[in-house]
Amino acid sequence: MKAPLPVRGPCGNTSRVSFSDMGVPHTCLLVSDFNAAPLAGYLRNDQESPVLRVVEAPYGLVEPVLLAEHEIWRTQPNCALVWTRPQAACLAFDRLWQGNVVASAEIDAEIEHFVDLLLGVAARVRALFVPLWTLPPHERGLGVGDFKRGGIAWALGRMNAHLLARAEGVENFFILDAARWLAAAEGRSFDAKLWHMGKIAYANSALRMAADETKAALRAL
Repeated sequence: MKAPLPVRGPCGNTSRVSFSDMGVPHTCLLVSDFNAAPLAGYLRNDQESPVLRVVEAPYGLVEPVLLAEHEIWRTQPNCALVWTRPQAACLAFDRLWQGNVVASAEIDAEIEHFVDLLLGVAARVRALFVPLWTLPPHERGLGVGDFKRGGIAWALGRMNAHLLARAEGVENFFILDAARWLAAAEGRSFDAKLWHMGKIAYANSALRMAADETKAALRAL
């Protein structure tokens, strides 16, 4: 059996504690650019081990929260889930999505900066989970040419490739397959009504699957 990863304490000390240990409280920091309150509820109310105390960062304030100086780190989370839409993680991608011409170097530089912030988070928690960036199912981009240079799918693939490459050598940095959750969600994975009323980016069935997958990942550590 794989030995549990070290848990980082407030002073940098470590102890090997399994997330499946029912006697150990675990605090999970949830960071998102959209309203992830339903996801927090699913994680918080699931009483199967590990039971989590979920700390929700103010949605939309992703980069400030990822910095060590932010006050939310006083809660001393030992795991974190950072789920962002691609246009929030990379403004160059957002400009491309809006129909502007964007150089690949702009995308690369912004993603490298964002992943640097994620690596800082990984250094402060025992386990960091980051779902892959995805596109809404209705997004067609440039159609058949969307995977060619300048397409939305091309840019998204480039962003995810950078994320995967940087995370590969970090023991406690785990990538989650959000595309699978969205594809397997009952009904539509994106609910326009939820977005316009509450800035909730995904349907409840997709968020439920995200919570289940996150808990399963924690149990595997």
